[in-house]
This record gives sequence, structure tokens and C-alpha cells, in this order.
Amino acid sequence: MKCTASIGEGKSWIKYEDGTLPDEIGLYRDAMDEQGNLLYCDGESCDILEETETHVTLYNDNNPVGHEKFTICKHQFDEDFILE
Repeated sequence: MKCTASIGEGKSWIKYEDGTLPDEIGLYRDAMDEQGNLLYCDGESCDILEETETHVTLYNDNNPVGHEKFTICKHQFDEDFILE
């Protein structure tokens, strides 16, 4: 089953400098793990691999090799994703 990240309005924005123009900065709502690895961005689609009462394991093929599969708590999933 697929789901799409729809990160809520209450979440903070992360700044990335695009590097194309000196004053051009992109703002995105992204979810990171404790080590600072990007898990998913607003609007990305992920595959649901496993869902329990407390956690959801997802697969995001946009992530770097080795970080495609990740697990988040069910509350975070319910807040950040919509089913396709």
C-alpha cells in the first residue's frame, strides 16, 4: 500500500541553500531521524511495509541507498501521511 507525506502546518520548516543564487533559499517540511538522515519530504510517496498498533515501517525509494527503509511511531505516521 502507498501513502503520501502531507506534513502538517504545525511542523517547522527546514532551510536548504540551493546554491544557484546567493539569496535563494528553499524552505521544506522534512522528517529526519536522530542521526540527521532525511526520511521523507512533504509530498513524497512511500510504500507501507508493516504496520502495528505502535509503529509503521515505510520504504522511500527517494532516499539514499541504505536509508530507504525506516520505522516511525504510529502517531507520527497518522500526523504526517495520507493513504493513496
